[in-house]
Amino acid sequence: RNKEQECYVDDNSAVRIENGRLILEARRSDPGQYPYCNFTSGRIHTRAGFQTGLFQIRAKLPDGNGVWPAIWMEAKSKDFGSWPRSGEIDIAELQGSRPNVTLGTLHYSTSNGPLFPHIFASHTYSLPRSHKSFADDFHTYSLHWEDEKFTWF
Repeated sequence: RNKEQECYVDDNSAVRIENGRLILEARRSDPGQYPYCNFTSGRIHTRAGFQTGLFQIRAKLPDGNGVWPAIWMEAKSKDFGSWPRSGEIDIAELQGSRPNVTLGTLHYSTSNGPLFPHIFASHTYSLPRSHKSFADDFHTYSLHWEDEKFTWF
């Protein structure tokens, strides 16, 4: 999916609670255990579906070349097809080589043909010059999803 070099795994090394904090951890994978991916990571599925609302997540995102941590939502069903046809909403994503910039992005496609376009709209937030990286501290990432409008802050 999405040309990622990771596999999502269901074990305590990838998703766990430590000292009252939810930890989602990416690791270099064992080629013998996961021959088709270079890294493993975890993700969380909610039971409820969301269509609108205010979403706020307090997180500390890692930085560094090659990492691209993201807090994102995708459709519960693939009624419109595979990614990006059924959509994806990134509440926050960070390109590890740009540690002071986060993006909020809406990914989608308007076509069902074999050569469907990946369309996206993004909001960029940069830290003030006095702060070097989103990895230095916890930050609150917010998305207000209304019927016809997305606002990131």
